[in-house]
Amino acid sequence: MSEVVNFLDVRDKLAARKEEEGTQRYYDNHDDVLDLCDELFPEGAVVIAVDEDELQISSTIEDSEVVYSMLFAALKNLQDKMKE
Repeated sequence: MSEVVNFLDVRDKLAARKEEEGTQRYYDNHDDVLDLCDELFPEGAVVIAVDEDELQISSTIEDSEVVYSMLFAALKNLQDKMKE
């Protein structure tokens, strides 16, 4: 009986490790994308992504007001195009 319990403990540990690796891969991908944006768009960029059905927004710009302005301008541009 204790062997079964040990087996279940190993499975739980493997599942936790797999989840940690997935989280680390997400952060690594996130960092890679922002680093590439920094190279390609030195004035700044905003990245919008969907990850596991959640909306993720990241930016290479530290000034949140500039980011908000960019997002509102993008939204306005899309609304205008949808009216055409």
